[in-house]
Amino acid sequence: MELKNKVAIVTWGTKWIWEAISIEFAKAWIKVCSTYVSDDKNAQRFEDEIKKITSEYMIMKSDVSNIDDISNLFKDVIDKFGWVDILVNNAGIFLTKDGYPETDKRYKKVFETNFFSCVYATEKFGEVFKWDLWKIINISSIAWINPFSYTWWIRAPEYDCSKASMDLYTKIMARTFNWKILVNWIAPWSTETPQWDWTDENFLNIRAKESMINRFMKPQEISKTALFLLQNDAINWDIIVVDWGNILN
Repeated sequence: MELKNKVAIVTWGTKWIWEAISIEFAKAWIKVCSTYVSDDKNAQRFEDEIKKITSEYMIMKSDVSNIDDISNLFKDVIDKFGWVDILVNNAGIFLTKDGYPETDKRYKKVFETNFFSCVYATEKFGEVFKWDLWKIINISSIAWINPFSYTWWIRAPEYDCSKASMDLYTKIMARTFNWKILVNWIAPWSTETPQWDWTDENFLNIRAKESMINRFMKPQEISKTALFLLQNDAINWDIIVVDWGNILN
């Protein structure tokens, strides 16, 4: 795929791994719409960064777990840029019993954000599809492949299950779109972002030692993988695990 002037929607694209993907795409001359849910201050910080690279961007406040918000998101992007070529489903949350004790509410919230947002956006993307070779990248986790590779695996079964559902859905859609839209997914290991600020240094040291290289992944190691999937038109229905072989542990 020739990337210059392509249009991408990156859900939750203003922070952490997802910010790195938005920035990576902007550097490749892709017009990027990055969404966020509620953190206006962080969205402003992100805008200060991306406008150093390009003027062809959008930042939209959108609850992508809501199907109406998804419809409005696509409408606004098409109104501004004329079309959409690329969809990156990044939206994801991690909840535990400690902070979200009600099982039904916890599972519902996690699945709405991690899985149903992917379904809503993917189906809308399919509706507006007009010509050959558009692309979808879903950001998953190695947790669904081997949840026991994590020290905390037992604390978040709803997260693992939501990612497993996402991955099966990715495979189904890759075949359903019949090579008109290529659908792939990336499964990262723990990545060095502020999302780990909730824990202490001792826990982080233990987590890092679980990796074969004794460190967390870097966001750019994920974003460059996403860029590779856009550049390569021979990959469909595939998963790229970015974890330095940690899943083998």
